[in-house]
Amino acid sequence: MDASDGYCESRMWTYDECDYYNDYTIRTGKVGLLASASSRLFFDSDGYEGMYIAPFLRFSQQKFEVEKVREGYAFLERTPDDTQSESVTNFDILVHYGSQALYPKLSMEWFIGAGVRLRNNTRQDIGYDGLNLLRNGERNFKDKRFRFEAGIRIGLQL
Repeated sequence: MDASDGYCESRMWTYDECDYYNDYTIRTGKVGLLASASSRLFFDSDGYEGMYIAPFLRFSQQKFEVEKVREGYAFLERTPDDTQSESVTNFDILVHYGSQALYPKLSMEWFIGAGVRLRNNTRQDIGYDGLNLLRNGERNFKDKRFRFEAGIRIGLQL
């Protein structure tokens, strides 16, 4: 892995060790949470068919356990028995535009959507202190990004 795959700019340490958030040899995913809410406003008076616009809210949380480093050493060594919790919490605010068609035993729809994703991260941050010894730490940061979605859904009706 090169430095572009990780976060290497922590101000917590004298010398920052790059943190690779996509390295799943040291990181294990845990069960998270996902909840969403949406209501649809159909343009035609055909009930639940035709073109619609829908405000869409989604909350999701990803959880991880990452191996800590052995502290007090001058070299990087992971401790598989000792882990640290990480989480990524997302809140999406979107508007979907789409169309839905109902058939006797089938429903089909397509949609496109745009909005913003608000993200709050709690991640491992490792580095070397003033004595050049390796330490474990934690980094909290927030960001906001534009989000675009598109999709097709097919459903069976009983």
